[in-house]
Amino acid sequence: MSSAPGGKVVGNRQIADWLAKALSGITTVHQVHLPEIEFLADDTAKGIWPLNDILSWEKDGERCWMRAYGHYRQTLKKIAGRWVISEHHLTRLLVEHGAEKLA
Repeated sequence: MSSAPGGKVVGNRQIADWLAKALSGITTVHQVHLPEIEFLADDTAKGIWPLNDILSWEKDGERCWMRAYGHYRQTLKKIAGRWVISEHHLTRLLVEHGAEKLA
């Protein structure tokens, strides 16, 4: 999976387009666990979500995979009575890779 230029993608459409291209042909499974959310003000919060994710794809007659453990870290803003994500970061603490021949 490729990185975003400069490590940052801004805007709803731009994020969706980048993800669609980066994950083309990849099956993903994400398990997100109980978050810790801290309210910083009436309209601002930050949260951290522990996660386990698995990505799987086929390449050169093999099923390749990546399994990782880490966190989603988000900043949230309340705009017009609705909480929206204003920043989102993925950090991975452990990443494992593997491949196996397809039958």
